[in-house]
Amino acid sequence: MPPFTDADKQAGISESIPPPWTPLQITDTDVSCWGRIYHFNQQSPFLSQVKTRDQDILAAPITLNGIVGEEKITWDVSPFKINQKNAGVVEIASTATTKTFHLMCIRHLNLTA
Repeated sequence: MPPFTDADKQAGISESIPPPWTPLQITDTDVSCWGRIYHFNQQSPFLSQVKTRDQDILAAPITLNGIVGEEKITWDVSPFKINQKNAGVVEIASTATTKTFHLMCIRHLNLTA
């Protein structure tokens, strides 16, 4: 077998989404693809809703609750920011801190063919 050339090493690597898949649709708070919508809000580092075929999947937004000693944990959440977005990948980062510990959540939705 002949050795790979530099052109061979790049074969199949592309930012484009091949049919029949479709590119991710990204707004300020939503990422959608193939009839499913992932909704984020600024009050939580987690998903607040997932909708598919016009039906909400989550009964309530995802939360992380806890008690330290007898005190309920309260979170200070930073607004999320989009670190990366293109037709096939969106990366959203947010941090939540409390007196007890620090949480960093990176949401990474990756569509690959």
